[in-house]
Amino acid sequence: MGVLPESAARRHARSMAIRLVPLSDAWAIRSMQICVRSLDELPNFAWDLIDLLSEDARLAMA
Repeated sequence: MGVLPESAARRHARSMAIRLVPLSDAWAIRSMQICVRSLDELPNFAWDLIDLLSEDARLAMA
């Protein structure tokens, strides 16, 4: 038994006889971060991506 990211679990399931059981409990939600070296040096398209990802995260938490 193990707790893995879904992508890793699916990859292992292709070659192993395992059953995937999705987790929906609050403790299973992963905290994701956007990391950049310098916000001031980002091009506009990168800001657009950050805005899109941030808004999606806000909506998912609502």
